[in-house]
Amino acid sequence: MKHPFLMAILSKKKKTELERVLFFGFMLFLMKINLKKVLTPLL
Repeated sequence: MKHPFLMAILSKKKKTELERVLFFGFMLFLMKINLKKVLTPLL
């Protein structure tokens, strides 16, 4: 017996988890770019 309500909560939780991972990866990507911009003149 699969409850549509429970399934919605589970899929929503999965979605937020995925969004968190994507956001984290995006932040790391921005940090890499910023580090390159900061370090390039120094090197």
